[in-house]
Amino acid sequence: MKKIWVGLVGVLAVGLLVTLTGCRQQPQTANVGRNSRQLLAKSELTWVQTGQVTGKIDQHGNLKKAKLHQTPKSQLGNSLWITDDGKLDGSYQQISYDEAKRTFQKNMRDDSDRDHYQMTTIKQFNEALAAAKANIRVKRYSDLTYYKSGNINDFFGRAVVASGKKLYMLDLTREIQTDKETEAYLITIYTRDVLKAPTKHLSFAKLAGQWQNKNDANDQLQVKGEFGYQVTKTINGSTDVTRFKIQDLRQLSATALYTGTFIEHQRQVAAKGYYLPKATSLAGVMDRAIYLFISENELIRVINGTLTKYVRTPKNGTKVEIPATIAQVYDAFDQQNNPQVALSVMTLSTDSFEVVSNEANQLTNYTSLDLRDYKFAFVNDQQVTIRDASPGTN
Repeated sequence: MKKIWVGLVGVLAVGLLVTLTGCRQQPQTANVGRNSRQLLAKSELTWVQTGQVTGKIDQHGNLKKAKLHQTPKSQLGNSLWITDDGKLDGSYQQISYDEAKRTFQKNMRDDSDRDHYQMTTIKQFNEALAAAKANIRVKRYSDLTYYKSGNINDFFGRAVVASGKKLYMLDLTREIQTDKETEAYLITIYTRDVLKAPTKHLSFAKLAGQWQNKNDANDQLQVKGEFGYQVTKTINGSTDVTRFKIQDLRQLSATALYTGTFIEHQRQVAAKGYYLPKATSLAGVMDRAIYLFISENELIRVINGTLTKYVRTPKNGTKVEIPATIAQVYDAFDQQNNPQVALSVMTLSTDSFEVVSNEANQLTNYTSLDLRDYKFAFVNDQQVTIRDASPGTN
């Protein structure tokens, strides 16, 4: 009887071991390249850095001590990439492995430090993917996706493979030294769907009305049409009104949207836990501050690394209104159909104003203080007269 019991225990133990081993998910190796390219071909996915794999390269080029470093939550969004219809950040276009190989070999031949670098091997990529706890492994270099800049024909010195909600950016070369081990940054891990964003597209009519800083009722915005207005009382008691153009990103082509200016603004917003998807975002920039409407009742502002939240001004709250004469000045400028739009009206006297114009679409288009245009406006009995400012005024 004892022998039978011992035998049953042994059979159960072996069965449990087999079951546990079978349940452990094995890394995927089949169709990794094809599946990755299909994922990268989807419309607008935003990936933020969530980790990095580092290791040591010995004198013989071997990888040792591969280790995963998780990105702190406070730094999520400090680094991001956008993939859209096969492109990377709007400017990097996919190229074939053969083209990448030729370009890579040429760059290595032309590099005076080429003797200090070697191409990262498939074995090392897979060791790094294992350290990254990835569910995929690559069999060949053609499983990876390569890019070059469409604007300057510049080869992107890293390869990409994506799976599920993870994108792995792999360094194609590693440094080697004959007298010591060197640090290697093998893989940077990016994850999608970790930032907050508008969940549905809103009309301008849904945004119209009064908004106020959640923690300061004196900090208010008013949305009219496609602009957000901010009213400021100066120390001498006069009123200035600045405004920003609200851009509907869904209406923009990929080329118009994914500019260097937009990518930089996207990164600033992502550093505070948000991002601007093309399909749902209405946003704008005023004096380097980025405004993003999260919903018809929530608005955020990001400037110099500081996040401010706005909510609807209560019905019984104090509303800061745009003075009628300043509203007339803005209307008069808007009717002129100038390349630039009036973005600031400063009160000089009861009926005279200084108007500053600049590029309207500052979320996506390059602008600078040098592009500003100054004019004077005079209001007399509903009539607005506009004059050029003298050179000395600028």
